[in-house]
Amino acid sequence: MTGNELALLQRLPLFMGVPEAALRELCDIASSVKYARGSTVFYEGDAAATALLVLSGRLEARVDTHPGWRTVGTIAAGEVVGEQALFVADARRNASVVANDDVVGLQLTPEVLRRGARNEALMRLENHLLGTLARRIRKTNQAIKLVWKENPLESTDAPADKSIRGRLKSLFSSWGS
Repeated sequence: MTGNELALLQRLPLFMGVPEAALRELCDIASSVKYARGSTVFYEGDAAATALLVLSGRLEARVDTHPGWRTVGTIAAGEVVGEQALFVADARRNASVVANDDVVGLQLTPEVLRRGARNEALMRLENHLLGTLARRIRKTNQAIKLVWKENPLESTDAPADKSIRGRLKSLFSSWGS
């Protein structure tokens, strides 16, 4: 750990009021990483073994749209990206993540969460993650609802549809039954 990570953690609103000893422990058990602007942090489709707590800088999450990509979110200091790796065995990356700035972060793993189970900083972070996951689920559900409203579902006798609407319909056709 360098003093830089500790100072960055202390500036994050998420950790206001957390004792310095807890922040130091977090820095000691989580690896510090740095990414230069333009670097790819995660690649869509890769195995997900770690998450990243952003201490400084900004990241952009992108999905491949063949051809090209589409930005699906931004991640700022105090936020976590790749959190599925903390809770889902054999998770895969849902998006590529690219550094928009020089980024400093802490790598989080399930082992970090276990080792710091009684650490106030990690308890605060886990609570933050629950809220983040709930917001992302709500945003995804709202996007699906918009697709459905704009393109009402046809009868189930229709031929297979390879459009996003058709794939969503196929994926969620059992809902409500």
